[in-house]
Amino acid sequence: MKRNNLWKLGAAIIIVFGIAAQNVNAAESREVPKISVGYMSKAPKIDGIMQQDEWKEATAVAGTFHNSTGQLIPANTNIYIGYDRENIYFCYKSPLTPDQRRARRDTRDVDIYKDDSLELWLNPNFGVQAGSAAGYYQMIGNTIGAIYDMKHIPSIGQYYLGWNGKWKFKNSVKDGIWTAEITIAFKELDSKTPKNGEQWNANFCRNYVGWHEFTSWSGARGFSSIAHMAELTFYKN
Repeated sequence: MKRNNLWKLGAAIIIVFGIAAQNVNAAESREVPKISVGYMSKAPKIDGIMQQDEWKEATAVAGTFHNSTGQLIPANTNIYIGYDRENIYFCYKSPLTPDQRRARRDTRDVDIYKDDSLELWLNPNFGVQAGSAAGYYQMIGNTIGAIYDMKHIPSIGQYYLGWNGKWKFKNSVKDGIWTAEITIAFKELDSKTPKNGEQWNANFCRNYVGWHEFTSWSGARGFSSIAHMAELTFYKN
């Protein structure tokens, strides 16, 4: 190979790695998103079929970022969040195209993240990380209704797969759109009804296995990183 061709090849490699590094830096340096969570005067029916009037008091966010590149992905996921005295509620609406692999796992607490799936991370102990005995929670669901849940305990650097929270997950697929509705009681998260202005950490994630993409609304490279989770502020009018 001629010297000038070697130089061009080397320059191209440097450019590619430079772009990759910029993307990683973008993912890590993105400002942590902050949202307010509205109080719902009437609880939505958790049946996997979203009715707009049921979620009219919820907060809505849209879009997820690739966990490696930090880039906003074209497929748009919408997430709705609300709460009442007893529970917190979520609804995900996301494209599910024919070229994506559908769910294969139908047993609780297996590797559901290897299916097209969604994830919900909740930390009621705002900002608490390593060294704390408090825990935070991970929940995953796929398109056939299988679920996975885990409690992470920073003080021992481990997780507790034996935590099987009593949370409700219902979903449906229609016209290329996957709709999933979730609710969990505050007591299941070792918490109480949030006070007005109280803050939590959270991450809303969507895994596109057919595209080999793992994405989150916060843009965090590591979904479990509390420092990079979104900040939720509860309010009641």
